[in-house]
Amino acid sequence: LSVITIAGMIIVIVGSFILNSGIGVGINRIKAAAELVAHGEMPDKIDVSGSGEIGYLARVLERMFEKFRIDMAATEARKKDIRKDYDFLIQNISEFISDGIIILDADNKVTYANETAARIVGFPVLGCIGKHMLEMIKNAELIEFLNYSSQKPNVSDSRNILSLRSGCVIRVVKEITSGRPLGAVIQLKSEEPDD
Repeated sequence: LSVITIAGMIIVIVGSFILNSGIGVGINRIKAAAELVAHGEMPDKIDVSGSGEIGYLARVLERMFEKFRIDMAATEARKKDIRKDYDFLIQNISEFISDGIIILDADNKVTYANETAARIVGFPVLGCIGKHMLEMIKNAELIEFLNYSSQKPNVSDSRNILSLRSGCVIRVVKEITSGRPLGAVIQLKSEEPDD
C-alpha cells in the first residue's frame, strides 16, 4: 500500500511539474510580448502552442495586435490626407494676402512660402518646401530676428528688416501646455512701391 501511495505522489508531483512548466512557458512568452508592446513594437505572433486558456489568450492578443496595426495604418493615411488638405488650404488663403508669408515647422524647415516672400527674401519658391530655413534664407538680419523671437513664443514680434527693405512680423508658436515647438510664421511687407 505504501508503494502505491509513494508512486501516486510521484505521479502527482511529476504531472504538476509538467503542467506548471507548460503554463509557465506560455505565460513567459505572453509577458515577453507585452514587454515588446511597452517598448513600441508589435509582435506578429506569440509562440504559445496548445488550445488551453493560455493559448486562447495568446491568439486573442495576436488578433488585437493585428487590429491595432491596421488601425494605425489607417490613422497614418488619414493624417497624410489631413496634412495635404491643410497645406492646400494655407496655400489658397495666402494667395489672397499681398504680404510675403513663410511658414516653418518645428524643425525650422519651410512648409510654405508664397511668391511675395520669395521675391523679398530672394529664394525660389519651387524647391524650397522641406528645406531648412538656413538653406533658403541667407539674410542674417532676418535669421537674427527669428532667433530673438523664439525667446518669446506665442507672441507676435515686429521690426523693420533694413537689408530687405521690408517690415517683418514673426510669431514662433509653441504648444501652451508642454512648450513643444510647433513652428513659426513670418510675414514680410515690402516697403518698396509695387511696379
